[in-house]
Amino acid sequence: MTVLSIKNLSKSYANTPVLSDFSLNVNGGEVVAVLGENGVGKTTLIRCILGLTAPDAGQISLFDEQQPSKYRSPSLKQRWGVVMQEGAVNGQLTVHEQITLYRSYYSSPVGIEELKQLLPIASLLDKRFAVLSGGEQQRVMFALALIGRPQLLFLDEPSVGMDLNTRQQMWRCIESLKSQGVAIILTTHYIEEAYQLADSVVLLRKQAPAEKLPIKSMSLEQLMSTLIGENAS
Repeated sequence: MTVLSIKNLSKSYANTPVLSDFSLNVNGGEVVAVLGENGVGKTTLIRCILGLTAPDAGQISLFDEQQPSKYRSPSLKQRWGVVMQEGAVNGQLTVHEQITLYRSYYSSPVGIEELKQLLPIASLLDKRFAVLSGGEQQRVMFALALIGRPQLLFLDEPSVGMDLNTRQQMWRCIESLKSQGVAIILTTHYIEEAYQLADSVVLLRKQAPAEKLPIKSMSLEQLMSTLIGENAS
């Protein structure tokens, strides 16, 4: 099943192109990593898909339904989970309170005990979100994104600030979700993370067409060489 289809998407800010004629298809159970230096449109791409930013041109379809430029229905939002770099979380609530609030949004939410098994959040439950470290906040945001049992998951730099053990536990969780048929869009600065998790990589480049590469046919060294070559050009 094609979960996400993007055709000829373009977006500019102040007459400066950020995305140009971008196209992409993502199927259920597929992990696509979006790589590129800062300012090439990784976050803008996700915001356009989510309906938070209106593209200048192009079409976006989710679950075989074409979407308007800047609106996503409540029923559609029930089918995805999102981890953005700027999460809309009430910092004064404890993690437990935040999870309880998010669970109220869904008809069949993941329970707290199940979340504790998926991610190391037990020690954070009684702490206010605002006092957590950056890595701890990312851990909580990832847990919140899973509460609705998403069919499509957006992860915008999800492991920033995480220690190695927590990052690897998140990787295992992503691999489990993939095996369950969840489609995942991942933006990351960590090449090793993309290589570990993704089926394919989309390279976003300034003033150049995006390129989708089947990552499993490449070695890590080949991927790094490709990225270094693109950044140097």
